[in-house]
Formats: sequence, structure tokens, C-alpha cells
Amino acid sequence: MSDPARPVRPATLARPLPFLRALQDNFIGVWPDDAYARDATRVRVGRRVMVTANAPALVKHVLLDNAANYHKSPIARRLFEPALGQGLLTSEGATWKRHRQMVAPVFVQRRMAALVPAMVAATQAHTAAWGRETDSSFDLTEALSVITLDIITRTMFGAESFADITTLAADTVAYQKILRPSLLDFLGAPSWVPRPGDAKARRFGDRLTERIDHIIARRRAQPDDRDDLLAHLLRAVDQDGVSPREIRDEIATTLTAGHETTAATVAWSLYLLDLYPETEGRLVDELRRVLDGRPPVAGDIEALRFTRMVIEEALRLYPPAHSMTRQALGPDRLGDVAVPKGAVVVISPWLLHRNPTLWPDPDRFDPDRFDPSRSRNRYSYIPFGTGSRVCVGASFAMTEAILVLATMLQNFRIRLVADQPIEPVALITLRPRHGLRATAERR
Repeated sequence: MSDPARPVRPATLARPLPFLRALQDNFIGVWPDDAYARDATRVRVGRRVMVTANAPALVKHVLLDNAANYHKSPIARRLFEPALGQGLLTSEGATWKRHRQMVAPVFVQRRMAALVPAMVAATQAHTAAWGRETDSSFDLTEALSVITLDIITRTMFGAESFADITTLAADTVAYQKILRPSLLDFLGAPSWVPRPGDAKARRFGDRLTERIDHIIARRRAQPDDRDDLLAHLLRAVDQDGVSPREIRDEIATTLTAGHETTAATVAWSLYLLDLYPETEGRLVDELRRVLDGRPPVAGDIEALRFTRMVIEEALRLYPPAHSMTRQALGPDRLGDVAVPKGAVVVISPWLLHRNPTLWPDPDRFDPDRFDPSRSRNRYSYIPFGTGSRVCVGASFAMTEAILVLATMLQNFRIRLVADQPIEPVALITLRPRHGLRATAERR
């Protein structure tokens, strides 16, 4: 049995330019082995000081106790804003608070049960043709991106919001590959200096805006009694004076971040289950026992305990939000490490979740770590962030991941094509660099 895939570590990182190029290519691939166990690491990257916070107490300090001193870094804003504008992922201060209050009611746990049928139906529809050609393979990451994007559009914006779901899913992947951290970012170049990919990213943002305007116009022309995210946002425009631009930014954020992260989670879960067939057997046994051949319903989610544990462990090993970056507004200390004003502080779930002082045998896939009877420091596991900016859609994402994985494995044996290169790469989300080719055989 092979260990779960890790990034290919470049052979030469001692000199500044190779290090910067490696950092640009795969942010999670540059950390030396001892960085995983260190509470904090300080390095100079070009003209910037970068500090990692890799211990629960330091994570809590940056994201909760002293959060007012840390804002989204300029690099993070440059990556997100061409597509997402000033949505929840990028905004700060009063704008962020207003948007959070506007969006949060849609994602409360008690609303999830009503969304389950749409989640299951979308998964069934997109997998209906699987297994008919036994020799054909497909890319799991692409297939899952289409499924989760369909789920977002059905549940948040009304059924069949987009006729071009496949195109939008492909656009989202292309955007991640185009817009990467630039050497100019690390060298501290002013924001007005053009970066590679900027023009293409703006074109993606323009196409996304056109699609969103179409959704809004159609709902305005044909109002109904839905109580979905779009309805909440349009009420905010009509009753609270929120600008149409702000609404478009939140729709863009929900569409892109809301589908891509869950698609990656389920893809990595299927990869790990293929690598550990005994664990897959335990999960399938649970599906047979709980579901007895029928599609899952809302009441099954709590009973699918091991399915949840598998997803939680996949999120530990391959967190879609692999890194969070903040810029220090003033000087601070993280343990023994001084943080100067303007430094970029990195909280990386990729590092934190593989810290051997927190997770024994950290590279091993072991869902039993998340048995509800076990305890852990709440700041040692942060796949959805933590503090006031914890992901507003965390409950939605977990519900969706459980249902998509359960629906797939209830009906299919999914096997990865042998001998394909698998390497996690830190794009905006953590994706397999070369995709995941797989086959599906109907059970």
C-alpha cells in the first residue's frame, strides 16, 4: 500500500530565484520536513517577510484573539478579486460584516434538510451513464466539479440556473491555473504593475458577471416563492439598499468557492478510498446497513457516521483551502518569532494537519481519528478556517460531501487508473495537478 501523495519537492531551493519559482509553482511543496513540526517559521521571500503559524495557540491568536491586526494579504486579494470582487472571501471591515449578515441565514444547519433531495438528484443525474462502457475512463475532478456546480445552482439560485454548467466548471479550473502568485508579488512590486494572467482573469470575471446578471434578470422577470440565497440577496437590494455590485460579488463567491472546494474534497476522498480498500469496504458496509439500497435522505446523514469520518480525514490530508494568508497591520509575536508590520502570516491547514506533534503518523489515512469519542484541540483542525471568518457554508459543504460520496459509492465501484502521476498542487484550491483518471463499475 502506497502512502498518500505529497508534492514533488524541488531539488534546489537554497538560492532565492529557484525558491521563488518553486513557491509560485506549488506553494505547499517548498516546506522542509522540519517545518511541519515547528510552531512558527520565518523566512524572507523577495522583499517580504513570511511567517507561518503552525500551532493551535498561534492559529487562535491570529484568527481570533488578535484578528484585528491581520487583514487579507495583497496576494490573496489579487488572486480572488478578478472573479469574486468584494465578496465574503475578499472584503474586510464593515463590508464583510454586512455581507456575512446577509448570507449567513441561508446556510444555517436547520435549512440543510430541505436541500438534500436536490443534492442527491443532481448526483444521480450526472452519474446515470457511468459504468456503461467498462473500458472508458474519465477525470473524477472534472466530473465532480460539474456535479457540485449543479448542486449549487439548484439549491442556491433555482433549478437550471445555467445552461452551461460544464463550461463554467471548466472556466473555474482554468482561472486557477491562469492566475497564480507571481514573482512580482513576492518581490513586492506595486499592485498596478501587470502580472501574468491578469487580462485572462478579467475576461473570466466579465463572463461570470454576464451569467450572474442573467440569473438576476430571470428571477426579477419571473418572481416566485423560493427562499434560496438569490431571494435573500435580492431582498437585501430592495429593502436594505445593498448595491447590485455587492450582490453579484456574493453570487460569484458562492458559485465558484461553493462548488470547487466540495468537488476537491470528494475527489480526494475517492482517491484515498482507492488507496485503502479495507476502509472503502467499511464505508460501503455502512451504506448497505443504513440505506438498504435506497437513495439517502436527510434523516440518514447522522447515521452515516463513518462516511463523515472518511470525509473529515480527507479534509485533514488534502484541505481544499490549503493556506490562509494575512498581512500584519502592526508588529506582533508568534511564540518566539517576531512578526514585523507588513509581514505575511501564513496559516496552512496543509502544514497544521500534518504536524506530527498534533497528529501521530500524520501521513496515514485513518478516519478513526475522527471517531466522535476522541477529542482534539479545536484549533488543530481547520479545514473551514476558524474565528469570525470561519466558512459560512461549512454545514452545507459537509452535508453535500456526505451525500455525493454516499450516492456514488452506493451505486459504483470507482477505481483510479493505475500508474498515473498524482501530485497535490496548491492552486487557489488544492487539486491533483494531473487530474484523477478513474473508471466506474456499477455495483
